[in-house]
Amino acid sequence: MVRRLITSLTLALAMNLAWGLHATITAPTSTLTKPVTRTKTATSGHGTSRIRARIPPSPPQRLTAENTVLGYAPPPIMARAAYLIDLTTGRVLFTKNANQRLPMASTTKITTAMVVLQHAKLGELAWVSKRAATIGESTMVLARGEQLTVEQLLYGLLLNSANDAAITLASQCSALCFDFGM
Repeated sequence: MVRRLITSLTLALAMNLAWGLHATITAPTSTLTKPVTRTKTATSGHGTSRIRARIPPSPPQRLTAENTVLGYAPPPIMARAAYLIDLTTGRVLFTKNANQRLPMASTTKITTAMVVLQHAKLGELAWVSKRAATIGESTMVLARGEQLTVEQLLYGLLLNSANDAAITLASQCSALCFDFGM
């Protein structure tokens, strides 16, 4: 349960970072058609006659990479930088500004989520401190004294990239296992 939650939240965060919230993909047009009744005109020495025949649809197209995955336009990479690795082979599949120095806020939030999942229960209640409520930037707009479950705060942390959720979770976890200096 916990592993599935962190995997789905991490995937959602990665998609948010890589594709942005407003990415659109255009699907390829379908090749499947309904049976068609066509009129065929035949000419003979005695005039013109019309033959109506029901033409069956062509068989469904065999699914391949070219008419499925590669049939879609690639998603726009909205992130300033990206690095994609095949974990089984270690092969680098894609890079964008791989050597650009960037702030590590999202990496820190993922690490915070992992530590919290190891040491806290999803149903535990956490109280929002004054520091967390006034952090600013990317937030869930939490109010001082507000109570939320660890699970709700994890969703806010990883989907909204909420700084107030990060501070609240760190404070909650510090009471259990670490000294975060708060």
